[in-house]
Amino acid sequence: MNYSLPKDMLATARAYENMNRKATPRKKGKFGFEVVPLKIGEKSAGGDAICIRWGYDLKSESPDQFVMVVDAGDKKDGPDVVKFLKEKFKTTCVDLLVNTHNHGDHFGGIESVLDGLDVKTWMVHCPWEDPILKNLVLSLNPAILKFELRRDDDYKVKDVYDLVKKAVKTKIVRPDVGLYGETKGVRITVLGPDLDYYRKMFRKISTAQPVTEDLKDFSDKDFETLTGGEDADPINATSVVIALTLVESNNKVVLLTSDATPEAQRMSWANAKVLGVSLENVRVFQVPHHGSVKNSRKDTLDAFLGRVGS
Repeated sequence: MNYSLPKDMLATARAYENMNRKATPRKKGKFGFEVVPLKIGEKSAGGDAICIRWGYDLKSESPDQFVMVVDAGDKKDGPDVVKFLKEKFKTTCVDLLVNTHNHGDHFGGIESVLDGLDVKTWMVHCPWEDPILKNLVLSLNPAILKFELRRDDDYKVKDVYDLVKKAVKTKIVRPDVGLYGETKGVRITVLGPDLDYYRKMFRKISTAQPVTEDLKDFSDKDFETLTGGEDADPINATSVVIALTLVESNNKVVLLTSDATPEAQRMSWANAKVLGVSLENVRVFQVPHHGSVKNSRKDTLDAFLGRVGS
């Protein structure tokens, strides 16, 4: 698949590359990195809430750390995320909160995190601020954009908008493809979705029709087959894909995929090459969409796991 970043994005990527040639200042102390996927949800109905921290002297009483939270599960899971951070990471501060997409099992607990902790920055899709999507958002019937039409606990664009406006003490940033930053020995890079692809998927979401009762009953069945097709859910396709490169640990990579579809993954892997993220260095990989075979395809895994026997 031939895929390249738009010229303006490519220029930005090259600027980041030049900036990163400078040596990262090191702080005295032992470097550490911890990633904890919290156990949330019930039986097969799981969600995502990943707590991550890194920095120096993490086991000390006053660690020099950076705390990142990626999604916060369903609404009922939010308080558990807050409790974990306070008790295990010994902090009331979240440096970066990421909402990958707006399915309820990823977005639901975000409000509890914002209310219960000091969140410095929140990375979230804000389509109402996009000059191309803005008019589309304003013209939508409020009942149309329900994220995941077969569930009762998911969220509309307005729910996200209201929460963003409420978070007055938190810096809001869009998940633009490129280097987000480098801090305390780790480089944070957003691999996808790029803006054009997000706009394309958002248009598909905005024209979605409500699921009929017959289809709803079928979609709730707890099974899937190995011969099924790829996940093409446009909401999953908007999932933010992030690479954490451990500069202080031989550039090992932690790859966070959320619910990204195979198509979205292929584009993210192509972006990784342009942005200088080595997929060969992946040591921790979040299997997309809670392990769904429809999101983990042979070619998307071969991209960094290598072919068997090669």
